Amino acid sequence: MRIALTLAAAALLAAPAVAQPEPRPLDERDIRAALPGPGEIREMTGAMDRMIGALLTIDVGPIMDAADPQRRNPDYGRPGRTLGDMGRRDDPYFDQRVRAGVHGAAEGLEQMAGAFATVAPQLQRSIEEMSRSIEGAMRNVPRGPDRNYPDDRDDEDWDDE
Repeated sequence: MRIALTLAAAALLAAPAVAQPEPRPLDERDIRAALPGPGEIREMTGAMDRMIGALLTIDVGPIMDAADPQRRNPDYGRPGRTLGDMGRRDDPYFDQRVRAGVHGAAEGLEQMAGAFATVAPQLQRSIEEMSRSIEGAMRNVPRGPDRNYPDDRDDEDWDDE
């Protein structure tokens, strides 16, 4: 599945690359400079932790009420229905799990950035090779006859009367 997604992303990246002038090849320093470093990821983790904390305090009761116009929910109209309160209702470790999820995702992001920096030069070479192949294939496609399509604007549907 990951290979298919990688190939699909490479194909999407290669299509506009065919029409572009030949870019300067990136080296590993360029790639590492473009990726967030461990310090930046730790800073983002703190910000994400605070943002999720803020999201958990949002009263989603009115949204729930709008989704239940028949007033079937016993909490209908009750103020103070936050995502955090609903999560904590059935899970006493909700806050710890949320924080662990944020910090676990940050660790995964650090690993992913490192892995991407390692494979990016090869991925770029693959994209460049695919781009050259597509370019060559496009040059070798036989052109069909020019077609003369009638102008439809003379139809009565286009009258401005």
